[in-house]
Amino acid sequence: MKIVLICLMCVTVVDIHACENLQSLDWLLGDWKMDTEKTVVHESWHQVSNHTFEGKSFTSFNNSDQQSNIESMRLLHMSDGLYLLAKVPQNPLPVAFFAEECKNNSVLFVNPKHDFPQYLMYQLTTESELNVKVSSSSNPGFEMNYIRD
Repeated sequence: MKIVLICLMCVTVVDIHACENLQSLDWLLGDWKMDTEKTVVHESWHQVSNHTFEGKSFTSFNNSDQQSNIESMRLLHMSDGLYLLAKVPQNPLPVAFFAEECKNNSVLFVNPKHDFPQYLMYQLTTESELNVKVSSSSNPGFEMNYIRD
């Protein structure tokens, strides 16, 4: 029984780890979209260098060229880890989120000092499906389910 428990603990330690470099997140690269009845939410990521991914997100309205909720993002490899910087129109400065853990094609970004969101969980559920959970400690938030475009 002791051997089984030790092995399970080893698997857990290996499975969950800090995000050490952007290559651990290369599954995020590409174009993603989420269709709703009236809108399409787009998110795209491309690699600028070994230390930077750039992304953007926006909502387009069906049968229109109008866009809203435009957000620019960067994933940066810095000396103490990976960060997601999100720039939205309602905030004068970008908001930084630290990549707290990576496991099995998922990454959890956190910023407990931000009002909302405080947590961004990106998870590649299949090769062509990306789930993003946006929440805070006081708000269960919402989920977005993208497909690779």
